[in-house]
Amino acid sequence: MSPEVPPPGCPAHRGGGGLVELHDPSAVANHEATDERLRKLYGNVAPVALPGGVTAWLVLGYREILEVTGNPRLYTRDTRQWSGVEQLTPTHPLTALLAPQKLCVFADGDEHHELRGAITRTLGEFESRSVRRLVEMYSNQLIDQFPNPDRGLSDGVRHVDLVTAWAEQLPMMILAHLAGLPVETAPRLVKLCQDVMGGTEEAQHSHREMTVLLEDLVEQNRRWNMERPRNNVTAKLLERFQGDRERTREHVRLLLIAGNQTTVSLMSSLLRYVLTSRAFRSEVRGGHKTIAGALEEVSWYEPPLRRSFHRVATNDTHLPNNGGTFIKKGDLLVLGLAAGNNDPAIRSADEPLDGNRAHLAYGGAGPHECPGQGIARIIVETGVDHLLDALWQLELDGPEEELRWEASFAQRRPANLPVRCTLNPVRPGRTRSAHSAPLPKSVPQSAGAMPAAAVPSSAAPEPAGGRGKLRKILGS
Repeated sequence: MSPEVPPPGCPAHRGGGGLVELHDPSAVANHEATDERLRKLYGNVAPVALPGGVTAWLVLGYREILEVTGNPRLYTRDTRQWSGVEQLTPTHPLTALLAPQKLCVFADGDEHHELRGAITRTLGEFESRSVRRLVEMYSNQLIDQFPNPDRGLSDGVRHVDLVTAWAEQLPMMILAHLAGLPVETAPRLVKLCQDVMGGTEEAQHSHREMTVLLEDLVEQNRRWNMERPRNNVTAKLLERFQGDRERTREHVRLLLIAGNQTTVSLMSSLLRYVLTSRAFRSEVRGGHKTIAGALEEVSWYEPPLRRSFHRVATNDTHLPNNGGTFIKKGDLLVLGLAAGNNDPAIRSADEPLDGNRAHLAYGGAGPHECPGQGIARIIVETGVDHLLDALWQLELDGPEEELRWEASFAQRRPANLPVRCTLNPVRPGRTRSAHSAPLPKSVPQSAGAMPAAAVPSSAAPEPAGGRGKLRKILGS
């Protein structure tokens, strides 16, 4: 394929006719098959159609993704340079994802360095040990609400869906707490994030509702900062952005949406492999796989975002590893992270992946790699570790074939994980009440957050993934 001549039907022609629609129900239901069909037809860079009539290049190759993410001068995050930006009307399903915003993910160069630096410094102020305590506390609250239809005794058999009752709730409870939001807002925030990320018809309405909620949060922290600053994420970003309320609001939104969606996906996918994969269970049962190592392996198979927005070509170019596919200045690119992880050019199907962090689960390499991946790992590893310690005699409640996926054109994760289990009456963090929640360092009382209380060092949990308790729980 000549780099000088755009292939018929590609985004460079702006027609979009005949392109594979990633949001088509058949494509959404069969991500891997769709990716491999596109790879076979076009190589590692394929023309595709997105919701709302948008055309783009889907980058499917591992090396090609690293080429794009590592070269922000040629592949920018600034969608003002996208030739199709005028399509983003207020009702367009991709407006919430692609409309230019005052966010680090839409910036490059010095502006991006400044914005990302504010985020990384803010997140760096939250001590990992204290975040683990938060995870245990909120995990216990959710576990205590598990139904017990068989018997009214504490050791009775429970039937519960671990996705809806636990994995979908826990990350947002923690993120809301850290942002200074009342934890009671977490369930609604989960729904709003799902709408925005899914590009559904409700995306714009949910985006506006979330805007109102976050504007109130930022204004409240602005007033507090004039008297006695609150040490939550919102207050710290407001200070670092020199009182810029819009910029603060949008970055808190980014942390809530991206942080929640990725963490829920990783949690539920890891639990699904533990419950359904015989080989996975065998390694766990033998004590050969830690939770931390297992998380990295699952990140290869089921990255939290299978397709990641966005890059825009700043000049006419081509990706050399794809035989010279022509990419026109202003073209939109989408990164096929799951396809890149499965690229046969970089790994074989039977290659061991336990503990291997070379996956693309956090967006690839380069300056835009996810800044919150450290906290995401803490939440997933500590949460799953705590859950498996709390639930005894854990097994899938029904055939694996009845498990469902929640999917969109950009992501996929387990929609349900029904299990049978009994509860461990003694589990880490349960003695700490909801009114004495240990907070991250330098986070005192704030609106909606629980008051801090000293916790003896003996009560601090061990780092997740190192205790080998999976063998005990799953080996029965």
